[in-house]
Amino acid sequence: MVEGEFQPVGQVVAGTVKGDLHDIGKNLVCMMLEGAGFVITDMGVDVSSKKFVAAVREHEPSIVAMSALPTTTMPATQATIGTGDLEEKESATRRWLRGIDISMQKAASE
Repeated sequence: MVEGEFQPVGQVVAGTVKGDLHDIGKNLVCMMLEGAGFVITDMGVDVSSKKFVAAVREHEPSIVAMSALPTTTMPATQATIGTGDLEEKESATRRWLRGIDISMQKAASE
């Protein structure tokens, strides 16, 4: 590794939404983003919308990455996406949601 100052590309808050204990995909994405120069705050699995909001307030990330595999996590996904605190940062924060084939509109409407 070359010595020098590290200039991060951005900050990422990542976690698996409430009700989901799968973390392989989240872990892979975190590793790839870290390798690309992002600073990662990994919230782990079964993360409530309140914990996502607290992490967004604390870290002010450029990306919020939410992992959701089973369709049973849709209510928790919707609650996290629809949280006003995350919507206030809409212009500055991108939200990634992956695990099942859905769109942001589908997640917000379920």
